Amino acid sequence: MMPQRMMISTSRYFLAAVVLLMTAAMVVLGTGCGGSSPAVNSAPQKTFPESEYLVATGVSAESHEDAEQRARNAVAAQVHSSLESQTETQVSSVHDGRQETYLSSTSLQMRQNVSFSHGELIHIDLESRREKDGLYHAVAYLRRSEAARVLHQDYQAASTNLARAHGGVQEVDADDLPGFAAAYGEARSHFLVANQRVMELRAVTGSRPAQFDQDINLWNDLQNHRQERLDDLRLSFELLPVIPAGDKLDMAHLQQEFIQSLTDLGMTVRGDECGDGEYLLALQPRLHYQGVIGVVCRLDFAGTLTECSTGDTWNLLLEDADFVGEGANAFTARHLAEDKVTQDSLAPLLIDALGANLPVH
Repeated sequence: MMPQRMMISTSRYFLAAVVLLMTAAMVVLGTGCGGSSPAVNSAPQKTFPESEYLVATGVSAESHEDAEQRARNAVAAQVHSSLESQTETQVSSVHDGRQETYLSSTSLQMRQNVSFSHGELIHIDLESRREKDGLYHAVAYLRRSEAARVLHQDYQAASTNLARAHGGVQEVDADDLPGFAAAYGEARSHFLVANQRVMELRAVTGSRPAQFDQDINLWNDLQNHRQERLDDLRLSFELLPVIPAGDKLDMAHLQQEFIQSLTDLGMTVRGDECGDGEYLLALQPRLHYQGVIGVVCRLDFAGTLTECSTGDTWNLLLEDADFVGEGANAFTARHLAEDKVTQDSLAPLLIDALGANLPVH
């Protein structure tokens, strides 16, 4: 009889275990003997490993769309911050006299191109869209592998164009300075695109293409050719009388600012006379007044670039929205405008004005 009692006891333990397992299952499924209970959302929260994604959250009191845009902007800002850091590192890493000032002029454009070129690659995680306590939330992400693929394709195209343009620079006749300026300007634009894509790749992936070392060699060779042309360039500069006649500016100060800016772009100003084999840059300050209460004065510079041997002349206009002064009278207004004219503010204007004929880029 003893074996039979043991069997009954074991069976009771077995039934109890089954009941416990069924009860646990009901709890997990959200059901019980008395009917249904609220379901528990057990969906796992999406994760974005840092090694694979750049990610940011946007919050807005206005709308889901505004929250999404804020999230996208926050991801782009992460790339932007890295690009700014890389640009400043590049500019400050060169310490070679004239080469350093030239790189500084190039950096004017580099500093303007620190935005991420493929904003369409920043996606919104739709599952993250929610509203809580009157605030809208969204998560944006940039998949590093996707961005790397697109940016590398862009880089390869720019690198190929750079190599082709480098060959074009080599073919320009020695005495064709405008032709050289055009060919060099094209090559420079391709290098800047290649450099931008490489910086973006480093911001997203932490590395750069090995091929970029060859592009840097081409770029350095182009700079050497550019400097050789500028060393042979005989440039004169003349500052003409102010318009309207009778107005006065500190002409010595303006002359010095122009000469220093031209020097920073790699040129040597040899005087103010137009001689054989030289180019003459002649500019005239012009003052424009307006205002009913007080006076607003805007300053610009109109003039010409002349190839003295041939007499070929190109009209120029240098104007900047910052060359403006405002005061109680014309004297104060025009001198406040004049104070805005510095070698740094003149550099991009001279690049734009002279770049079609001289390799000042």
